[in-house]
Amino acid sequence: MTSTSPPGTLLAGGRVRPLDRLTAGQLRTWLQARHARWPATANPHLLINLSTAGGLEPVGRGFIHAAVYGLGITAQDLRADRLHDEAQASGGDPLRLAHLFGISDGTAIRYCAELTQISTPDGSLPRLSASPDVGRGPGPPPDQ
Repeated sequence: MTSTSPPGTLLAGGRVRPLDRLTAGQLRTWLQARHARWPATANPHLLINLSTAGGLEPVGRGFIHAAVYGLGITAQDLRADRLHDEAQASGGDPLRLAHLFGISDGTAIRYCAELTQISTPDGSLPRLSASPDVGRGPGPPPDQ
């Protein structure tokens, strides 16, 4: 979705991320609307607003939270839902999740374990909400 990434991908956090057709189409539509509204902006970030269009800074967390507030969910909920969807689409491949979302191996395994109903040694399902990776956003995996 940028001039430096292949078609059907998004460069985020210095990593090329593959996109499904629906997401790629929605991003193209957004980029067209963004260009129509701010045709001269030099801001390289995907999401911009009136405050950031004249500069190079990303939108703040408050902008994201306000955008999803009316949906009755949080940005963290959206990310967790996206992780669950990708776990299902990949057939429970934790390596794909770790690479795609920049999460730790353990977090990726927990998402896939929940998908396949694999229990932990004490017989319970893994708790995903307590994971430190889930809300940290895309980027390179943390040092292990």
